[in-house]
Amino acid sequence: MTSTARWRSPPVEEAIAVLREAGYDGVEWMLGQHFRDAEELEELAGRTRRSGLAVSNIMCWQDLVTRDDASRTARVKTLQRMVSAAGDLDIPVINIFTGR
Repeated sequence: MTSTARWRSPPVEEAIAVLREAGYDGVEWMLGQHFRDAEELEELAGRTRRSGLAVSNIMCWQDLVTRDDASRTARVKTLQRMVSAAGDLDIPVINIFTGR
């Protein structure tokens, strides 16, 4: 499996094709780069799985190290939604990175 983090926002279909041709069996998708919410993640996971690849994990970066309570609260809620979506979609791992 591989992460698409080293790629600079290729089209999803291109990433899937390259990974399949290279022999990978799964892919990591990134919040903000490949999907923006649970609905987009669901659609992306379906496209990925129909191509024969697994969604090995999703990566969700949110800066929780902020003095702005409203921003931090919104970001925590985003992470909660992503954790819930990953569970609903049987995505086994969610990488959560915080800070700047």
